[in-house]
Amino acid sequence: MHGTRLPSSTNTNPRSISIRIARDPNDLMLVTAIRAAVYLAEQDCPIEEEFDGNDLVAAHFIGFVGKEPVACLRVRFFGEFAKIERLAVRHRYRRSRVSFKLVQASVEYIKRKGFRKCAAALPNPAIPRPVAAIAQM
Repeated sequence: MHGTRLPSSTNTNPRSISIRIARDPNDLMLVTAIRAAVYLAEQDCPIEEEFDGNDLVAAHFIGFVGKEPVACLRVRFFGEFAKIERLAVRHRYRRSRVSFKLVQASVEYIKRKGFRKCAAALPNPAIPRPVAAIAQM
């Protein structure tokens, strides 16, 4: 769908990484579960901050290792740019390339939608809030 690869039920490699765009309420439940595990349980973020009401107006991407949903991010679209947000990767998969492949798939999707500017929040350990950056694509 939309040029992203779907996890294959015939995929025999349990370590292969695949990305797909969320397409139904079940996929949104996967996104919610991943973000809750990472942000609420692990990082102790307030629920009202993590689930801010913008999820229904965003495109969500889900990363799989084998058949296991392990990561997600969302993209929101504004007048002149798109914004990549809420990248979450379950702890045991952070050394995989799933986050790279998620961002790569989302940037390709943003370009196909005709956007040429992309914003993202970049974490900086020296300050409590991420720093926003906008890049020309």
